[in-house]
Amino acid sequence: MLAALAAASAAGPQATPQGPARIFVYSLRETAAHLWMPVTFDGEIAAEVRRGTFFTIACDPGPHVLIIEQGVPVAVEARPDRPAYVRLDWNYQLGRRPIPVLGVVPARIAEAELRHLSYIEAKKVRSAVVLRSDPRPAEEMRLKTRE
Repeated sequence: MLAALAAASAAGPQATPQGPARIFVYSLRETAAHLWMPVTFDGEIAAEVRRGTFFTIACDPGPHVLIIEQGVPVAVEARPDRPAYVRLDWNYQLGRRPIPVLGVVPARIAEAELRHLSYIEAKKVRSAVVLRSDPRPAEEMRLKTRE
């Protein structure tokens, strides 16, 4: 019996997956982000994003801060068991320029929005925490046929 308890405690908790957490940062096609905008992750410029693009950060689990230049930052809790999604939105008000705002988005909404976006070019990656290529599995291409 002691051997079974020792083996169970050595294995550790079963529900905690190992590996880095992922944070997807994106900008929709219909936004004001015409130019590339640098995004800072925990005090270091991670990558640049503009409308219609996204990038993925692979990081340690825990709280992190993302900041967009001249905009509103966001705190994100990164978890290894599910990705976090951060979208670049804009705050508009009469008489002033739009302010970029980063916000956390629910997974169901973000996954639907990401389907229509492109991964950033490798030259827009500025940090080792950003994946250089799209981590999503390739979608199976099918021709539509008439029945």
